[in-house]
Amino acid sequence: MKNNREYNHEFTSSEFYDELTNSLNSYYAKVNGKVATFRCDSEIYSLSLIEQFVKKIINSKKIGFIKNVEILKDRILKVTYSQTELGIYFKSINAFISVIRRYEEFYILSEYVNLFQDSSNKLILPTVIFRNPNDFIYKIEKYEADLYNELIESIRANSKAKEFKKIVSNRKTNSVRQQKSALKYIDTLFTQHLRLLVLRIDLGYLVNINTSSDTPGQNVTLEQANKDFKRFKNNWRHNRLFENLVGNIWKLEFSECKGYHYHLILFFRELDVCNDACISDLIGKYWKQNITDNHGTFHNCNAQKKKYFHLGDGLIDATADVELRANLNNVAIYLTMNEQFLKAKLGKNDKSYGSGVVPKKEPMTMTLPKPINQRTAEDQYSNATKAE
Repeated sequence: MKNNREYNHEFTSSEFYDELTNSLNSYYAKVNGKVATFRCDSEIYSLSLIEQFVKKIINSKKIGFIKNVEILKDRILKVTYSQTELGIYFKSINAFISVIRRYEEFYILSEYVNLFQDSSNKLILPTVIFRNPNDFIYKIEKYEADLYNELIESIRANSKAKEFKKIVSNRKTNSVRQQKSALKYIDTLFTQHLRLLVLRIDLGYLVNINTSSDTPGQNVTLEQANKDFKRFKNNWRHNRLFENLVGNIWKLEFSECKGYHYHLILFFRELDVCNDACISDLIGKYWKQNITDNHGTFHNCNAQKKKYFHLGDGLIDATADVELRANLNNVAIYLTMNEQFLKAKLGKNDKSYGSGVVPKKEPMTMTLPKPINQRTAEDQYSNATKAE
């Protein structure tokens, strides 16, 4: 199994934002008694641009606009402004402020986004509409370009505070620690097994669509989502669908459109059970039908490999499938990144990430379980669900 697309061991921030945006934008809802897939308009990308804007300010000494004064006839002064590299974000400021207001109810925003918000609030920017850098704002007696430059200087000055630097450092340290832990966990699994069948499944819930406003919304609480997922994991010990499961990594996320949902990576010993997409489908149906009483939904990533640039699922050989292993690591990094600009508001004791216990060191084995066919796999699913 090979992926012909180019890959890179480094998971760039732009790729991370793209995959996160795609993940948060899709949801399932019932329309006329039938479940359909929808896409919602998301401004997550705007949050990534805020971070980009703030980081460029911190890493430079430039302002957004350079003032040019020309003396005309009768000693009339003509003031114009020329744009620098930082000036390209000028017309995005109002959108930045708007998207922060929209998301702060559901999320804990990153330190970079908060830095922008604090500076813009102090300058009362939410009351200003940026249209043209050369326009004069009479109520504050400033040109729009000057106000924009003040925002840049404020962000740059506040970024030098010890408290801000400490928050940035702690987040990075925690993220790196979590990434190393996940990658070590995966490496350990592959040192013990010649091949692993890797499944990627997203678990969520049906979304209700408000008929009057035509907007999506999920009524499932965090408490209910945690309860369902805990039951789902506990049942792995008794359900034959999971008897060859050797490891797992999961991530809880929240989006305005689809509500609470889980990203799940499952590691199985190599099996001849139809195929990876078939097994993922059976597990997804188990979540939907048995755990959530048909209120749940699932997305089978193994059945739609062409949609993912970082393809890291299916049957992976411990040494031969270098590309798939690298992409699997990238997926794990995505799941363990410490919400660079966005973190769902959870309870004090709630966790947003977890993995299985690191297995004890054992010699790699080629002993495989007795092959079973697709019919047998489906019978296993049927028997397992009837027993619960």
